[in-house]
Amino acid sequence: AGVRAFGRLALLDHYRTIVARVRAEVETFLTDAPLEQADKATGLGLRTNRPRAYVVAGLGGGTGGGMFLDVAYLLRHELRQVGYLRPEVVGVFFVPPAGASAPRNAALANAHAALTELHHFQARRGLYQAAFDKAEAPVTDGEPPFARVAVAQLPKNADDRASRPVVGAAARALFHE
Repeated sequence: AGVRAFGRLALLDHYRTIVARVRAEVETFLTDAPLEQADKATGLGLRTNRPRAYVVAGLGGGTGGGMFLDVAYLLRHELRQVGYLRPEVVGVFFVPPAGASAPRNAALANAHAALTELHHFQARRGLYQAAFDKAEAPVTDGEPPFARVAVAQLPKNADDRASRPVVGAAARALFHE
């Protein structure tokens, strides 16, 4: 139940490390070798060579809820830089329980703020623009950050054991996708 602003600050503080990793991962899509290896290993055939990036985050805390949109736009930007004009980024988000009997706490407030911000950009109500590094041009995007979004509600009991079915269902959905 951290502070969302610290999530954004963490992204800015570690931007060069994060973007280097993203760029390295994106570069694997520029050759056919990984696709051929996957086809050979699985025998499933090639469906597409278009990459799909996933942002998985808990929106009740400060880190995920503070940087999930910036990370999505950063992924979209990097994919565009290498020639993917319509990058596909999918969001999978975990939120704390909400309802009449749910406690009003920082986690619920963080999730509400994150979902409100998500709605703003998904509805194309604003232009996203962020300057992560003074040595690079700002990331600007007028499109929604995510092609699709899935939101999973965590159980009232926040321990690992109680959360396993929800997290497991999300992991299974990602695996099948």
